[in-house]
Amino acid sequence: DIEPTQIGRNYFVDRALPGDVKAVLRSMLDIIMSRGAFTPHHSQPEEVSEITSRWRKERGIQSAVARDDDASPVHPLQVIRALRNTMSTEDVLICDSGFNQIWGGQYFEVRKPGRSYMGPRGFGVMGFSLPAAIAHALADPDRRVVALCGDGGFAMVIQELETALRNGAHVTVCIMNNSRLQYIRENQRLLHESRFISTEFSDLDFASIARAFGCMGIRVERSGDLEDALSAALASKLPAVVDVRVMTDVVPDRMSLQSLS
Repeated sequence: DIEPTQIGRNYFVDRALPGDVKAVLRSMLDIIMSRGAFTPHHSQPEEVSEITSRWRKERGIQSAVARDDDASPVHPLQVIRALRNTMSTEDVLICDSGFNQIWGGQYFEVRKPGRSYMGPRGFGVMGFSLPAAIAHALADPDRRVVALCGDGGFAMVIQELETALRNGAHVTVCIMNNSRLQYIRENQRLLHESRFISTEFSDLDFASIARAFGCMGIRVERSGDLEDALSAALASKLPAVVDVRVMTDVVPDRMSLQSLS
């Protein structure tokens, strides 16, 4: 880490190397090469590609779960698959904080170099995606931008739909709506013996609320309707909200949570 005080805050470390990651890695590589101890593995890209391809088919957006067009409520993998199928390589996905970011970060495939995916870390930035998407749309109006968020994060900044409309920011908001703070609820399940507190909401119709703001609003309750809804939203000249009713208590692969022990 470039900031020495950050080392050891979240993980115990055996060796600490403060510094810029690019410079440190170059120095390490120089040392390895000078000792003649490094043999490039030319087959590694092919091996990685094979593992990635198998993972997509078994667990990712090419899996049987992701390809199910008749699920209601919708599985989050189906949302990511629909986003990838309807968004071009030039479009930008901006995730909020929470499970939506983990679904997006793990399963949304970035197909070219460049800043086409953005996501914050931790709980402290819930509500990030919509303001960030508005800023991106205004700064780079030639690229379409999608904000992927949960119902909790979106509810914190829903008033910014007026900001987007007033300033002509053509953003699409895709909400994974399960009427709960799923990430926090999962922490409560794992760390507090399923003592759930203040993590469930009423079922809010964000599509109707978006239309009341003067924006486009679409409610999706079946996976087979996702791509048409997202395509219409991306083509809209207005800020658009696609409110997707997703399954509850579904978690992404390899989710890590801090231990209190």
